[in-house]
Amino acid sequence: MYFGKPRKNGPSGRVPPNQNVTTSFPVLHYGNVPFYKNLDEWTFRIFGMVEQEIIFTYDELISCRKYHWGMISIV
Repeated sequence: MYFGKPRKNGPSGRVPPNQNVTTSFPVLHYGNVPFYKNLDEWTFRIFGMVEQEIIFTYDELISCRKYHWGMISIV
C-alpha cells in the first residue's frame, strides 16, 4: 500500500503501484545509514570465497581511480 506523498504520474501517465515519480536522485537504502566519527578506523574488507583477502582503508579506496584485482574491479 502507498502512504505518504501525493502520487505524481510520469510522462506516460502511468506509475506502477507503490512507485513515485521523482525529479531528483532518489536515496536508495534500507535501514539506518551508519555514521563514523573517525574514517581513519573505517575499512572495506573483501574476504570469503576469494583467493586472497584484501582490506582497503577509506583513503585507499577513495584515492584509487581504478583497481583491478582478479575478478574485482573498482572503477
